Amino acid sequence: MSKSIFRAAAAAAALLGLSMPALADFSGYYAVGNWTQACSPAGCADDNGSVSLLGAPASIELVGSDTDSGEFSRRDFTILTQAAGTVTFHWAYASSDSDPLYDPAWYWNGGQVQLTSDSGSTTQSGDVSFAVSAGQLIGFSIGTNDNQFGNATLTISQFSAPVPEPGSVAMMMLGLAGVAGAVARRRRQRRA
Repeated sequence: MSKSIFRAAAAAAALLGLSMPALADFSGYYAVGNWTQACSPAGCADDNGSVSLLGAPASIELVGSDTDSGEFSRRDFTILTQAAGTVTFHWAYASSDSDPLYDPAWYWNGGQVQLTSDSGSTTQSGDVSFAVSAGQLIGFSIGTNDNQFGNATLTISQFSAPVPEPGSVAMMMLGLAGVAGAVARRRRQRRA
């Protein structure tokens, strides 16, 4: 690859990494079908937790497990960010267990960050905002430390995350087309 093509590709990648406006719900790139659902430990043979997408694109709901097994399990809902910028959301938590210590909830900002207070009430809520880079793992989780005495529910609404501006993508495509044209012109000149 020639140096000019390499520089143009680097410039295009930088354009995509710029801070972009946010999408204010679970749609577009962040549509619920693009997220990954997982359960830990691997397999989760004894887990009846779920992710409800019925409120999408306005909200999603993670429901913890309650199988009476006495075992830990966690339900995850994650995605990689499309651009650098800010992620914001409102969360509401309710546990039918007597103590939220047994049914924690988290959000993902590269790693897990606990939303719920172990010593708080069985209903909690708040707003979160944090910076992300392009390609960073974000998401939400609901867990159960004992799988007993009722489950907890985490509702995420007012979600927004960065997406590339259509103008930036168009500029990148024009730049790449210009580079391709310059390379083709240079090749023709060398042949002549």
